[in-house]
Amino acid sequence: MPNEQNDMHDGTIQQADAWLKANIIDTYYAWAKTHNSLLIVTFDEDDHSSNNLIATIFAGPMVKSGQYPEPDINLANPDTSRTGGTVTLTGTAMNHYNTLATIEDLYALPHIGGAIGRPGLTDIFVIPDTIFLNNSTRLIVGTGDNVMIGGFIIGGPGPKKVLLRGLGPSLNVNGTPLPGRLQDTVIELHKADGTLLASNDDWKSTQRGSIEASGAPPKDDRESAIVASLDSGNYTVVLSGKGGATGIGLVEVYDLDRAAAPRILNLSTRGNVQTGDNVMIGGIITGGADKAHVIFRGIGPSLKSNGSPIAGRLQDPMLEIHDVDGNKIAENDDWKDTQQTEVMQTGIAPTDDRESAFVGDFAAGHYTAILRGKNGTGIGLVEAFKLN
Repeated sequence: MPNEQNDMHDGTIQQADAWLKANIIDTYYAWAKTHNSLLIVTFDEDDHSSNNLIATIFAGPMVKSGQYPEPDINLANPDTSRTGGTVTLTGTAMNHYNTLATIEDLYALPHIGGAIGRPGLTDIFVIPDTIFLNNSTRLIVGTGDNVMIGGFIIGGPGPKKVLLRGLGPSLNVNGTPLPGRLQDTVIELHKADGTLLASNDDWKSTQRGSIEASGAPPKDDRESAIVASLDSGNYTVVLSGKGGATGIGLVEVYDLDRAAAPRILNLSTRGNVQTGDNVMIGGIITGGADKAHVIFRGIGPSLKSNGSPIAGRLQDPMLEIHDVDGNKIAENDDWKDTQQTEVMQTGIAPTDDRESAFVGDFAAGHYTAILRGKNGTGIGLVEAFKLN
């Protein structure tokens, strides 16, 4: 942080420029350009005139170079806290609350304080060219804590249109129906706080037109689907058997609008990991011209519910990554055994040494993550985080 000599309060413009170059531009920003990070430089003075302008600089690999006047960004909710209560140009132009809203949107956080009602900036950013198009996980679906729980995070401004599917009766392997498959699926969509947003039993019973328009309706009328437009945030999809039935099921999340700025940043599934055909099999489809930089994690010993360890959790997970042809391209048992530095640099390393992780760059295509127990069974979680 600059002192008052270096922030233009008491010192000169030249002093501030020199401090910024030495402490930010030549150090942090040089790193940020190659690490998907954003630098924001702004000023905090306001003379309360109708034409007051404050320069704010956004710099990073996700920013489109150019000048962006933002005189009307707050038209829907102008700032009336001017002298005398008058609404001026400054009252509708971009301000620091819009900058705060932008940061909150990037991290899929709710707006707080003065940022409530203020839109974040959207026109300055390049839409990423690597995206998650689809996530699916196949697992034996039980009851209670052993239902299948899928999670995903949407980040960025504006809604993201997604298709959620819960499959069972149509599951097959090489054209042959899968033994033990779930015969009638039910899915629920929840917000991070547990609020139920939507549910479905038989997909033709609700939203049939929207689901068919997605191009990926379930093949069996007993299967489940939901189409939803979701704001930034964390969401959970719960897959269960109707009437408490059990069996092998599959839950999926599809991105239906890849041109929209919001992105699916994280995909995860929690369930009861068994052996043989009942290990956890997760799949992702990546898209875009660039490679997706992704960390896969296999979690078990650290799983908690309301701060308490989950009973029956998987004690030693093992993770494998396969390409579309079934070739094993990576595997890991204990995450510190390989890629310890790379995993730690992501900032989301597993919290237990027995858990698994792999970091890699993945060209557009289909990939499968298999989670199993090294010496046992139990509740585990497999997830993929998009890092670029």
